[in-house]
Amino acid sequence: EGSIDYLASHHLPQDWDGKTCEFEYARSGMIGLETMFPVVNSLGLDLHRFVDMQTVQIRNIYGLPVPLIQEGEPAILTIFDPGAEFIFEKKNILSRSKNSPFIGKHLKGKVIGIINKNKICLNN
Repeated sequence: EGSIDYLASHHLPQDWDGKTCEFEYARSGMIGLETMFPVVNSLGLDLHRFVDMQTVQIRNIYGLPVPLIQEGEPAILTIFDPGAEFIFEKKNILSRSKNSPFIGKHLKGKVIGIINKNKICLNN
């Protein structure tokens, strides 16, 4: 309905010592960047709305230019497969921290990679 402008992952990874202790002493935070798209996509948010929120909306709020997708402009793109289904496994986490409540969960939507600054970076 448009009441949410954009979503933030609040990526705040913690090391093993910061999480493996009594609850009241555990540091708050977890990884979020690697699961944000598949988690939101699994919830059924309209894909076009999500992409608009995370690209155009967030840039408008902070007064940043929206990159153009046209010939002669540098590519700044995220490549994803919204239909890819997978089990999120600890062994596939790229972050140095491995704490996530989504480990072992069935998710839908995978980020394949990014194109930025004349480089292509693909996830394995």
